[in-house]
Amino acid sequence: MLMAAITAVEPERLVADRLSRSPALVDSGSVVVLALGKAAAGMARGAVRVLQGRTRGIAVAPERSAVSGIEVVTGDHPIPGPNSFAAGERLLGMARTAGPDDVVLVLVSGGASAMAEVAAPGIPERDIAQHTTDLLASGRPIHEVNAERTAMSLLKGGGLAAAARPARVVTLAISDVIDSDPATIGSGPSVGSDVFEVIVDGAAAAAAAAEVAAEEGLTAQLRGEPITGPARQFGRRIGRLASALPAGSAIVGFGETTVRIVGGRRGGRNQETALAAALELDGSDAVVGSLGTDGIDGPTKNAGAIVDGSTVHRGGVLGLDAEDHLTRHDSATYLEAVEDVVVTGRTGTNVGDVIVALRA
Repeated sequence: MLMAAITAVEPERLVADRLSRSPALVDSGSVVVLALGKAAAGMARGAVRVLQGRTRGIAVAPERSAVSGIEVVTGDHPIPGPNSFAAGERLLGMARTAGPDDVVLVLVSGGASAMAEVAAPGIPERDIAQHTTDLLASGRPIHEVNAERTAMSLLKGGGLAAAARPARVVTLAISDVIDSDPATIGSGPSVGSDVFEVIVDGAAAAAAAAEVAAEEGLTAQLRGEPITGPARQFGRRIGRLASALPAGSAIVGFGETTVRIVGGRRGGRNQETALAAALELDGSDAVVGSLGTDGIDGPTKNAGAIVDGSTVHRGGVLGLDAEDHLTRHDSATYLEAVEDVVVTGRTGTNVGDVIVALRA
């Protein structure tokens, strides 16, 4: 179910399909592609596939990869660093090369806030890095975090779109925020575009997971309201719901919880959700999985975790206290020890988190 969620939000296919269905979006002339975020490379490939011979541009991605006719550079994540500031300048420079007859196609996805940055006048780059570190550790909602990032930036809050004028600016976005607010996705570098469309979000990923549940003979309930709030609280709640599920049923949700990692502990919101759920599942025959669709949960190599009624017992055999690890926000250490983590590597996409609970 979780892997089906990731497959459903594969960026190259989504962008290619959207441009193929609506050629008028980039109807004529040359197209300047400006892609930034965790799905940047895949989104750029989708554009190049449809707009063969008409594109030039730059993609700011987590790692280098080949995209025909597009220069791929790396940005730092989750804290903006030297690569991010260099990438931001390159994006603005490329945007300014667009003429009045060109179309600038901005392809934005989650992670762009850190991976591309240009400091506002009078703000040292080191201050932006430190403030971002503090914001991400605060546990505050992402729309608040990105609003503060925007105030320090020449790129965010429509700065990239402004640099591209007088060209026509079209934005396609893969949303990793719960309300798909254009100003929050990647901190809104192209807010003010002539066209700004969200082509996929977490709801689509969750729907794909629910379809697999149905194919496996489960009665699947798809939560329509995005999941928010502290990871620990939601994990406890989904664990209780899972334990009470009728046999042969499942719950599927999407969203983005929050967690504050302090004191060198290891974890992320998905692993904290899973460990909190495990405490409620103890001894039951239910299962809960929580996954970051980008393949990265917090400052760990894990995408998330799948826990069941034996997770707490297995930790106890190893001398570990699940409640203690949860209290100290050290979920990864515990879940790695009991081998309940999910490791996918970078997935090349990002629509937030998907959570599943089921009883077979």
